[in-house]
Amino acid sequence: MAQDILPVVRAVMSKELITEHKMNQNDVARMLGVSQPAVSQYMRQLRGKSNVKIKDEEKFTSEIKNLCKKISSGMKEIEIIIEMDNLCRLGASMIDIEQKEITQNLS
Repeated sequence: MAQDILPVVRAVMSKELITEHKMNQNDVARMLGVSQPAVSQYMRQLRGKSNVKIKDEEKFTSEIKNLCKKISSGMKEIEIIIEMDNLCRLGASMIDIEQKEITQNLS
């Protein structure tokens, strides 16, 4: 989950919080528990790529955007961590099983 889903969640959240909610990279980094250079790399799509296919990517992305709205409204950091964990679990449950098996065999 940490290798396949969390980087994707962080990448989408970074882009959403910066472009749609006008947050700066330092604030986003603090909220996501990463460094500012990591956020910069997410923004430039140098990080946050995954080899797995999410079955309902639109729903998953929508859930991430909903969390970003809550964050921009002043959500506490501990709540962000809990919600990100929930998102990762959701994403893991939505991984295409065949794709997951192919990825695991390549490891």
